[in-house]
Amino acid sequence: MNKKVLLLSCNTGEGHHSAALAVQEALLAQGAQAELADPLSFASESVRQNATELYNSMIRNAPKAFGVVYRLGEAVSSITKHSPIYIANSLYAENLLRYILENSFDAVVSTHLYGMEACTALLRQHNPTATIITTPWDALDGRQIQEAMEGRESLAQALSALAAEHLDHHHDHEHGHDHDHEHGHDHGYVHHYDQDGVCSCGCGHDHEEHEHHHHHDHEGHHHADEVFTSWGMETIRAYDPEDLSHMLAALDGGAYGQVLRAKGIVAGKDGQWLHFDYVPGEAQVRKGTPGVTGRLCVIGAQLQEKALASLFEVA
Repeated sequence: MNKKVLLLSCNTGEGHHSAALAVQEALLAQGAQAELADPLSFASESVRQNATELYNSMIRNAPKAFGVVYRLGEAVSSITKHSPIYIANSLYAENLLRYILENSFDAVVSTHLYGMEACTALLRQHNPTATIITTPWDALDGRQIQEAMEGRESLAQALSALAAEHLDHHHDHEHGHDHDHEHGHDHGYVHHYDQDGVCSCGCGHDHEEHEHHHHHDHEGHHHADEVFTSWGMETIRAYDPEDLSHMLAALDGGAYGQVLRAKGIVAGKDGQWLHFDYVPGEAQVRKGTPGVTGRLCVIGAQLQEKALASLFEVA
């Protein structure tokens, strides 16, 4: 294996460091170049010292409190992408990127949260179309990982597929009409859909949160769903099946807009994954195979995005 790999681990926690050393040993045995570095070494002296002292102090004196803070940081990062942990590690991300490029590393592996957050910040800034896999790889199959790497497994793809399903259902009731679909993206991208609801512009755009506007022109007909928007969110939050069923049932009330369809896949609190599908008056929640990350997709008219985010506890 003629590859050059950068391993990121902190001395704040022997478990993470031991894992990094084991990976380094395995890579070296296969003939790869494997360099081990502390991600905090790319930060300023003050940031590095404060982070190390805070971590070690909490582990020694209040390990349970650290666990709460750690989980809180993960939750905030998955929702707003601006947790204190994420912000702190994003400050030195550009220094890390410069080092990666100057030394021509083929891959970066991090066994510690700090390195992962820094790399996530770089992906969001320099490669926003990348799909970030949050599910353990051993829970996924090769096809899912390959599709994610090729940009064929994304939130934008899931929203487009849901729009296509809705249009197919609509076409089952209305035949012989021309459809003109224009999809406006809040980042200035315009997506053009064919009659099957498939984006033909080849943009492959993928974001944490999307606001989509689909305009449907049906000559001689005026349906409630001629103009609809779609809302989507990626999340690592775990749900209870009963709670998720109640959330979907609440979509019937009108407080979240006129919801036409909702579909998604999320982690369950028992470790199994939940697949859900909603149409007005009917919701299904079942256990299924894991996804590369949790996804919530909703389409409808006059959707209340903030209310939806609050309903699904991602706000």
